[in-house]
Amino acid sequence: MNLADWLTNAVQILLGNAWVLFFVALGGILIVVYSVLDLSKFIYNRIQQPRLIAKQEYQKHSDSLFSQFNMAFDKTRLIHGGFEFDSFCNMFTYKEQFLRHVFTGYEELYNSIVAMVSIDREIRTGQRGATQQQKEESNRTHEEYKRLFEKLAKDITLKTHTFGGICEDCKENYEKAYKTTEMTDKLKSFTTPF
Repeated sequence: MNLADWLTNAVQILLGNAWVLFFVALGGILIVVYSVLDLSKFIYNRIQQPRLIAKQEYQKHSDSLFSQFNMAFDKTRLIHGGFEFDSFCNMFTYKEQFLRHVFTGYEELYNSIVAMVSIDREIRTGQRGATQQQKEESNRTHEEYKRLFEKLAKDITLKTHTFGGICEDCKENYEKAYKTTEMTDKLKSFTTPF
């Protein structure tokens, strides 16, 4: 018996065995399924890649903006002590972007800023000086702002939260990343409060 006859005989025996055919077919099916899943994963990743990049760019912009504001705020507070918030904001290079982020992402904090600036301006422009009621209102609004801002800063520092909201500079990346226009629609109604 030569090698060709031996191989032909072995193949006939193997193919005649039902279990061997079953395992060969199962192996072929698994190879096809794995190939399809791998191709699907590749296509999914190619589709998601621009979205992930947009999300990373949005978060990088937001975190950088918050970090710059926080550093400038702490530095100003240390140097000047009792400063006027609107004066500080007017000196802050990214005032508009920061306020837009707060307006679209943190309504309570934004309202607190507006109330604080409003009462402080009222006190500054008053002819007779601040009344007791105005002083109490000013203290209350400053404490409310401080409480809200410190909670947000703590959450961001602990990485339990990222700085949210949007501005004109990051709205496209936000829309790509999160597939929503809710904040963009809210951004349209923004007006600078001071």
